[in-house]
Amino acid sequence: YTISSYGGIKNSKGQVIGFIGCDFNVDDILSMLKKRITNIAIVSIIILALGILLIILFTADIFGTMKSISVAMENIASGKADLTFRIPEKGRNELSNLAANCNAVIASLNNLVSELQGETGILNETVDELSTKMENHVEVLDATANQMSEISDHITEQTSKVESITSGMQSVETEIDSLEKKLSMQSQAISQSSS
Repeated sequence: YTISSYGGIKNSKGQVIGFIGCDFNVDDILSMLKKRITNIAIVSIIILALGILLIILFTADIFGTMKSISVAMENIASGKADLTFRIPEKGRNELSNLAANCNAVIASLNNLVSELQGETGILNETVDELSTKMENHVEVLDATANQMSEISDHITEQTSKVESITSGMQSVETEIDSLEKKLSMQSQAISQSSS
């Protein structure tokens, strides 16, 4: 089969003065179309492969940074994080800003944990000092209680002695009263004898 194509021949005034025709073999046209389709398909596949490769190259950095940030935040959330770890900050984009902000948060947490550990150490030392002082105070209080008990025993003993002395003095007073009566009686007897 052949395909015929015709076109008009125009002069300088734009008038058609004749026709020209050309016949093409359909097999030549089909083979040419197949070559062009094959070439276009190959070029499309190459462009598609290059596009996928470029996408992978560009997104690998983005997803790598996002994965680093995600892993760091998961470690911090689980309480098993190394607070000296820093996320790499590459480029000047939103992800590098996010990585810088995450690093600032991690540094702040590290400082906070360090301060808490220092305060905990000071509290432990204070607790040890208080415990030692309390033990000393307990010993002093025990010694004071023992001394108070001894003083109470001495007071009880002295009270009983004072009571015995008081009863002794009362008996002496009674004896003195009795002697005074006897002296008075003797004095009367002497006065009567004298008279």
